[in-house]
Amino acid sequence: MDSKSTATVLLPGSKSIAARALICCRTLGRRKLHNLPDCDDTRELAEALRLFDAGISQGHVYNLGTGATSLRFFLALAASSPGFDGVVDCTDALRRRPISPLVEALRSLGADIEYIAGEGRVPVRIRGRRLEGGTVELPDGLSSQFASALLLASPFWNRPLILSEKSLPSVSRPYFEMTREVMRRFSESDGLSYMIESDWSAAAPFYQLVLMRPGTVVRLSGLSSPEVSLQGDSAVAALFSALGVTTLFREDADGAYVLIEADPDEVARLAASDCPVRLDMRDTPDLVPSFVTALCFAGIRFELSGIGHLRLKESDRMAILALELSKAGFRLAAEEDSIVWRGERCIPRKESPDFNSHADHRIAMAMAVVIAVAGNGSLAGKEAVAKSFPGFFAQLSKIID
Repeated sequence: MDSKSTATVLLPGSKSIAARALICCRTLGRRKLHNLPDCDDTRELAEALRLFDAGISQGHVYNLGTGATSLRFFLALAASSPGFDGVVDCTDALRRRPISPLVEALRSLGADIEYIAGEGRVPVRIRGRRLEGGTVELPDGLSSQFASALLLASPFWNRPLILSEKSLPSVSRPYFEMTREVMRRFSESDGLSYMIESDWSAAAPFYQLVLMRPGTVVRLSGLSSPEVSLQGDSAVAALFSALGVTTLFREDADGAYVLIEADPDEVARLAASDCPVRLDMRDTPDLVPSFVTALCFAGIRFELSGIGHLRLKESDRMAILALELSKAGFRLAAEEDSIVWRGERCIPRKESPDFNSHADHRIAMAMAVVIAVAGNGSLAGKEAVAKSFPGFFAQLSKIID
């Protein structure tokens, strides 16, 4: 691979690490955060925390926008902070996502949280207090965000958090381990700064691109190797490696980068096989939209399981992927806990598909790559990428203009 002729894609900092670091700055000691992503989720959480620091709480409405992680983390922090007295809210779309398991867990520790508009959904009125802490039970099958929210707030409690084995997250478990590690680094470091890794989740659409267009070389900036990265989504390198995509780690005067490229012969071999790719994706749900889309366009059959919780993301990602990819001629089956493509095709309604992001940033990026590679089609709701990667289209245009 020749890096000299390859445009460099500038990836944002990880918004997942950033959210944890922003909370740790309140509970475990201030740090100057470097490589903080300039995306909607991070800015909304940072603004809520700025008002929190200023002591503006009495009746104030803290709107966490569209970020489920930000909402859950801030809610647990507010409930654990004596003197806080305010309302925590979000967008209408996020109001539909569950919050009651976190509220009930906090109430079991003595939190004062009141539903305003309806049981089990935000907005909620919170009167913060020092919580007792100790053992907490969470239902099985929840997003790791619930356990992470409790763990991040626990330094304010009388006793450390104890999660029973069955309460440890079975979904997106690497994100919970990320929380533990960020907290450990804050606790053990006496430094004044903290560097946020570049975002492996944001790299997924570019892996999708090289699989869809074998022979294209993409250079991605600033990624930590999977061996040292805190991000479970660094598994994208291994997932695509099994499909013939090579990831080479390099470093020059500008810093670390990776080069990615697909082997056309290996992609063709997999596409000719009757044996589908079978994977459990419960640990890497954010990779599913790009991974599914890449597999379809490469002609590689698949069965991806462990992803029923994708129905509760920014959109029902399983149903939406099936819908949007049908516009490109692929007939997918979105089942209870899996999504499957058996090689079945359908006739697209239009020669130039009208894709829709359904206000979901991961869907928007996956479909944008489809349009860029195919050279036709349109995308409604492309502004959804601002949630995690506002500069996505500018970076994509470096490769395909």
